[in-house]
Amino acid sequence: MPLFECKDKQRLQREVGRSRNDQVKELFPYGFSVHHAGMLRKDRNMVEAMFHNGDIKVLCSTSTLAWGVNLPAYCVLIKGTKVYDSSAGAYKDVGVFDV
Repeated sequence: MPLFECKDKQRLQREVGRSRNDQVKELFPYGFSVHHAGMLRKDRNMVEAMFHNGDIKVLCSTSTLAWGVNLPAYCVLIKGTKVYDSSAGAYKDVGVFDV
């Protein structure tokens, strides 16, 4: 019995199978995924689309989703509000609009 249901799961599983990100492949059957700057743009776009369509139920992300991506979420957990600023050589609070 599947752990979660999504529309057209077989097609999405094939798409996920073409990903070069092992975490995306491993987590998809459970309705989870990840999103971070180290991913290929193609994989980030795929994860964003699947989350937007409700095919991924839980998305763990870095601040990559804070800039320019508007996705529906019912609950958002923020681990911290500081980001490393290399020009200052220290962590700084993120702006209120990013939170």
